[in-house]
Amino acid sequence: MLAWLEGEGRLTPAQLDTVLNQAQRTGERVEEALIDAGLFKEADLLKLLAARYRTRFVTTDRLAKADIDRRALERIPHKVAERLQVFPIVFDPRAQALSFVVAAPGEDDVEKQVQVVSGAREVRAYLARPSAIRAAIDKFYGGKARAFAELSFREMPAVSPLDVFAFAPSSSTAEAASESVPAPVEPPEAPRLPLPGGVIPLDSPLGLDPVRIEPEAYLETLNVMVALLEQQRGEFQAIIRAKRQREREDRERGICPTCLGPIGPNGRSRL
Repeated sequence: MLAWLEGEGRLTPAQLDTVLNQAQRTGERVEEALIDAGLFKEADLLKLLAARYRTRFVTTDRLAKADIDRRALERIPHKVAERLQVFPIVFDPRAQALSFVVAAPGEDDVEKQVQVVSGAREVRAYLARPSAIRAAIDKFYGGKARAFAELSFREMPAVSPLDVFAFAPSSSTAEAASESVPAPVEPPEAPRLPLPGGVIPLDSPLGLDPVRIEPEAYLETLNVMVALLEQQRGEFQAIIRAKRQREREDRERGICPTCLGPIGPNGRSRL
C-alpha cells in the first residue's frame, strides 16, 4: 500500500521512511502510522484507500456511535473477529447478506473466510481504520463501553450513523484519489480563553465541543470516590479505637492518660 501511495505521488521517499519507522516503533499497521505521523487525516486516508479497493468506508466516529444488531454480531464469533480483525455491521436476514468492515478489503481472502464462518449467502467488505475495528470488537463483543475513548477523532464528515461513502467514480484510481482528497487546509486558530478568574458565558461563541460524560464513567468515578472515603473512614475509626483502648489500659495501671503521671485517690494526677 505504501508503494502505491508513493507511486500516486501521495508520499515522498522521506515520508515513506517516516511511516515505516513509526509502524516499526509502535507495532501498528501502516494506516495508523500514516495518521499518527500527521501525513493524512483519517477521513482523507479512508477516501483514498476506498478508491484503491473500490469499496466504501466507515469512519471511526460513525462506528463508535453505531447501533449494531445482535444478529450481525452472532454471525462472526468473537474469537474469529479478533483473529481476522473484522467487525460485522449489518446483516440482512432476508437476503442473507452480511456487511463487515476490515482494514484491507480483498486481501488474504478475508471475504471468503467471513462467508464460510458466517454462513451468509453474500458478504460485503467495507473499509475502516484498523484501530477503530479493534475498538469496535472490544466495545460490542467485550462490553468495554469506553473502547473508543483512546482514539483521537480527526476531522469527520457529517453523516448519519453507519453511512458508508462510495468511492468517487472516475476513469482511473489516481483521478478518484485526486477528486476525493481535498487540498490541505491550515487548522483554525485556537480560541483564546479568558484569563484565570474570568467567566465564560454559556452562550459564548468559542466553537468548543460540549464535554460529554458517559454514565458508565460517571458512576465508576463515584464508586471510586465512595470506596476511598470508606477506606479513610475505616482507618480513622481504627485509630480512635486504638487510642481509647490505650487510655483504658493506662487508667487500669493507674496512669493519667493525658499527663502520663500516677493517679491520686481523688482521680486526678499527682503531678
